Amino acid sequence: MHAATRPYSVAWISHELAELVTGVQIPVGPLATANMMRENFFVCFMAVILQRRVDFPMVDIANIVYYPEYWDLAHRFFEESWVKICGIDYPTLTCKKKLGFPAVHNECNFHAPLVYGDTITCKLWISNVGNKSCKWQYQYYNQRKELVWSASVVTVCANMDNMNTLQIPVWLAEKLENCKEDN
Repeated sequence: MHAATRPYSVAWISHELAELVTGVQIPVGPLATANMMRENFFVCFMAVILQRRVDFPMVDIANIVYYPEYWDLAHRFFEESWVKICGIDYPTLTCKKKLGFPAVHNECNFHAPLVYGDTITCKLWISNVGNKSCKWQYQYYNQRKELVWSASVVTVCANMDNMNTLQIPVWLAEKLENCKEDN
């Protein structure tokens, strides 16, 4: 399926830039990409960029995105970002590793409306990694590169069996700390 017809797509940096940043020669092609994803080859050293189109069920009668949809999108982008940041998908982290990161504090600002058919580009990074919590930063832009929404979400590391808070495991904390805002 062509990327433009997918309901959402992920923006990747070029392999030339990745080679320059990492100093590692990166093989290309579908098989190479699948193998690298399976081996957690990709590690995020900058903000994650994700995209999604505004669909009809997301808008209200004024044809603008209904405000709770921004938070729904934030959580979808949050889940999608784990593979890029830590090399593990969120269902594996929560269901097999029994680690979750529920939100304990949210703040947001609406800068401009999103309308049906717009393309949302989400810039997501982690501004602080503590012993048990992380502060996630979100910026949504429309296809004209206008900032439309910004938010911060504090999550805490929790045991999914009993919801007790835990120290963020070192293997996760190191990767989360690498996901910084880039200009």
